[in-house]
Amino acid sequence: MSPDEAKEAYRKAWGAYCLTGLNLEKKQMLEELMDDLQPKICRGPGPEWDAFVQTLPGFLEYWARWQETVMKLVLARVQPD
Repeated sequence: MSPDEAKEAYRKAWGAYCLTGLNLEKKQMLEELMDDLQPKICRGPGPEWDAFVQTLPGFLEYWARWQETVMKLVLARVQPD
């Protein structure tokens, strides 16, 4: 699969993910698919990946919320009560 084909497949998977609602099984399947596609698009994070995800509607907002949630969970485990 070429990088352009992987990008198109990722776009479709992202669109389906956004429309999935609360179907956790389908969300997990799409997350796994997107994880598999990412290295076919580019090698890890960087300018190429950043430029690509900026073309995905809602992705940056989703990612920011995800990072915030993970940070809160980490801090809750690290900080004493």
